[in-house]
Amino acid sequence: MKKILITTSYKKILADVFTPVGIYLRLRDRFRDTILLESSDHNSTINSYSFIGINAIGGLEIRNPGEMEIKFPNREPHKISIDKSTNINKEIREFMDVLDFKYPAAMPVSMAQGLFGYTSYGGIHDFESIHIAKIDKNKMKPGNSQGEFVPSTFSLNLFSGKYVNTPSVRYRLYQYVIAIDHFKSELFICENNCEGMEGDSDLIESIIRSKDIPEYPFSNIGIVASSADELPFEATLRNAIRRCADEDNSGIFLSTGYAQQFTGDEFNVYRALRNINPGPHLFYFDYGDYRLFGSGHGTYLHREVEVEVNDNFESFNPLASKIVAENAIISPKKKALLFVSSLDNHNYGYFGGSIGFLGVDGSTNQAMMVGTFLSKNGYLNGKVDIFLTAASEADSELENVNRELFSLSRAIEVAVINSNFNS
Repeated sequence: MKKILITTSYKKILADVFTPVGIYLRLRDRFRDTILLESSDHNSTINSYSFIGINAIGGLEIRNPGEMEIKFPNREPHKISIDKSTNINKEIREFMDVLDFKYPAAMPVSMAQGLFGYTSYGGIHDFESIHIAKIDKNKMKPGNSQGEFVPSTFSLNLFSGKYVNTPSVRYRLYQYVIAIDHFKSELFICENNCEGMEGDSDLIESIIRSKDIPEYPFSNIGIVASSADELPFEATLRNAIRRCADEDNSGIFLSTGYAQQFTGDEFNVYRALRNINPGPHLFYFDYGDYRLFGSGHGTYLHREVEVEVNDNFESFNPLASKIVAENAIISPKKKALLFVSSLDNHNYGYFGGSIGFLGVDGSTNQAMMVGTFLSKNGYLNGKVDIFLTAASEADSELENVNRELFSLSRAIEVAVINSNFNS
């Protein structure tokens, strides 16, 4: 395929009077597919960057089984058929190879020369020859006003279908990337241009410098619900702990789900999470019909290693393997996924996947989606993870789950209070 020549230009200004949230709020109503990645480690020269991507001009995604959609800048999108024999890593690599950046840039401008997006836990089967069980229905239980979760006598279908279905793999190239170096208090307005594309970086700067910051209200509807009754969930925990001991596994992640109906702007919940759970890496990805936001698990999945590879090696191979390793620390990895699936029959979807950046040079910088909300069709959906070993105690783990669920409920409560205060 003919290469697409892309030129990346940038303008640098002082950033001491700007914040990533303030910039994002100014830009999101003017451009589609706006994303935000924040670092809260402002004292480090390594991971002290935040990024805002606006106006997607290309990318690829797997929305439907057996089909990948590909869109290059200034070209019509097209679809290709995929099956178990398709090398998804190779398809991503071939997509990247078409993008010919005239002047490879240094950090942080180099972050404009790549793709931002995610690979869901459910998307592992697109990279690996592993079947991950899916379900259509889960039991739910409501919570009381104190954030404690009690047994339920009803079932809701909030963890399947229209409430949770999202593309399993989605990555986008953005025309503009705003990079903020918190350590040096510098802001870079980066712009990707190719033949036939119109741009206006002066408009971007004007919006960033504007004083108006649009805010919208948020309100919850009803009560938070959890995906498992106390007794069945406790039985699952005890079974997982026993099997960790029986099968000599070092540990495994399981999860329990939650859902909250709402109306208004869920960005208020993201702001509350930044306050309640200020992890080192936070993200808010707006895809129009759904949004993913939260705090990434640990540090980004970024490692520097030296290995010998064969001619058929694809640089993105470690990405899916890393997702597997983070979710089940046992070997081999296929056995790990089957082990999780046999114990925990929730539809993991995006949860446990990775979100972040893929560079055209083959580099990856990703965070694990654990403390993450999915907003879709008027519901905030998410999961709380539990790391279990043979030495774990089920009662203690149940208490930890309730504490985590309470903190999520608290984030929603703070979002409502803050929204009412501003209105």
